[in-house]
Amino acid sequence: MQYPLQVRPSMPAAESRAQVHARLLRDWMADKGLKAPSLALSVEKQGQQISPDYIRKLVRGERELSGMPLELREAVRRALRVPAEEWEEATGLATAVDIDPDPSPTLPIPTRRTWELPDALQQMIDERKHLDPSLLEERWQQYMARQKFSSGEATADRYWNLFLLLKNAGVEPGGN
Repeated sequence: MQYPLQVRPSMPAAESRAQVHARLLRDWMADKGLKAPSLALSVEKQGQQISPDYIRKLVRGERELSGMPLELREAVRRALRVPAEEWEEATGLATAVDIDPDPSPTLPIPTRRTWELPDALQQMIDERKHLDPSLLEERWQQYMARQKFSSGEATADRYWNLFLLLKNAGVEPGGN
């Protein structure tokens, strides 16, 4: 006697480590309002290189965080401003706390700037960097420093308004 085959509904497969890390990265980036290009720039400002395309692969789960060198992983963690304890608990990956303790989210990421910003622009960045991390990007700083106002004094408020106008218009320094 033959018994009919019973088809069991397939159980959802457990998330792979890469998929778990991808979900975490997406969440952390969304919390900070970061896209792949701005995250790559923040990592670069820490002396590490990562392309926006590679970040997108990490976010899609096509690459694993564990496959990255520790120094690069640490630069990504710091750029996302994720405390070492939270990172280790969530990802299962060690951090190098002796390389650099968790920076305060209010401290700017060090830059390699060799040019001077107008005082009013520097004041605006210092006062409003917490509102938009793009203000810490060298490309935005250089672009804003080259802007000339047709009349009146260049003030921190005028630079802020100009920055908002440019961002809302979709201007990307070096990109369009």
